[in-house]
Amino acid sequence: MKCEVCGAHFSVELTFADWFDPPRWCPDCERTYLPVYVHEAFPYQGGLADYVAVFPNPNPDPYRENALYRWMEKCFKLAVYKQNAFGLILWIGDKEFATADQWLFLLFDHPRCLLLSLFYYDFSVWEDCV
Repeated sequence: MKCEVCGAHFSVELTFADWFDPPRWCPDCERTYLPVYVHEAFPYQGGLADYVAVFPNPNPDPYRENALYRWMEKCFKLAVYKQNAFGLILWIGDKEFATADQWLFLLFDHPRCLLLSLFYYDFSVWEDCV
């Protein structure tokens, strides 16, 4: 088999349980890309934002990003099951973080917001905007 993340070939013994959903990642990538969920809360003018990131480091390789989205399930479940607790739920990527000074003021209309991202972004650089 070929690993979706690094492209290396690996072999694995398939069982009946794996027959229709075989492993798509090599054992090395499984260990390297284990999720470490980061949860932060930061206040802003009139409210509180909860920020959840799957990986605590910046994006090491944009080509591997699509394969890592499988770890977003926990974040999406949080967004679905707690949707009534948040007035606004935003997905943050590289482009959204780079232009945060243009949209962060939208948080002011909501007392509680949820920000989700695959990789961690340091929102303290935008402290002047909130």
